[in-house]
Amino acid sequence: MPRRPREVAALLLACGAAVALVAVILSSVAGSGRAGTANAPTTGAAGPDSTAPAGGGHATAGQTTTTEASSSPGLRSETITLSHPSPPSYSVSCSYPQLGNSAGRKSAIVDLALKAAASASVLRFEALVKSVQADPSASGAGASLLSCSWRSTLASRLLASFVFVGSAFVAGAAHPLATAETFTFDLASGRRVALAGLFRRGSPWLEVLSSETRKLLALLPSVNGSPTLAAGTAPELSSFSAWSLTKAGLQITFQEYQVAPYALGMPTVTIPLRDLRSVAAPGGPLAGAG
Repeated sequence: MPRRPREVAALLLACGAAVALVAVILSSVAGSGRAGTANAPTTGAAGPDSTAPAGGGHATAGQTTTTEASSSPGLRSETITLSHPSPPSYSVSCSYPQLGNSAGRKSAIVDLALKAAASASVLRFEALVKSVQADPSASGAGASLLSCSWRSTLASRLLASFVFVGSAFVAGAAHPLATAETFTFDLASGRRVALAGLFRRGSPWLEVLSSETRKLLALLPSVNGSPTLAAGTAPELSSFSAWSLTKAGLQITFQEYQVAPYALGMPTVTIPLRDLRSVAAPGGPLAGAG
């Protein structure tokens, strides 16, 4: 059905709002440069830190969670797996990171927020699958699938930054749809970092992000000249919602369809620190801290 890709996108993007709320609640309870890079577009395929389900997990209401070591030092990966063979038929494999004790006493706050991200994605996916199944035209369309992977872009003493990719296929749709969600935490407080907090108040930081990402995306032959490039990099907060920190600078992941056709996936660029220092908050991550 034509509406399904948009429904799946709304499902996956909605998880960010839910998790942001969880992170705010948890943190309130707790109290207190090199050349820019442009990466080839990626899809929702499992990243280097995603893991397959393994033994030793515990089952809760038909759902199994397993824990494994991660290729990122100091982190572990947990995976929610779920199989629902009876109509509506669907399966889930959703991985998310956990800090354990690697970030001190605030680790539990961060871990709970990250787990909430994965759990919210699974619950919303199940609700969407069941709502689509209620449509008579979806009868006999086959099985639906949700696959979530993650990668760490920064893990320092002060900050942790993660990128989640959720790829959802709803039975009867033309193709799966992937969505990127990003989470950056201040490990001293356990609070989630807001993009605006990285920049000097009153500075034209959105304009700088717009200009720098357009230049970097133009280096990708598959994206340069795209009719959606200008609109997808407009100086608006929504254009840069999927951001994460790296040692080199600020990484921006663009959603499918945002700056290029679906077939080109999700282009990712990294703006080097030196190109952001004019608008960076003094003493903040983009000024060299962390």
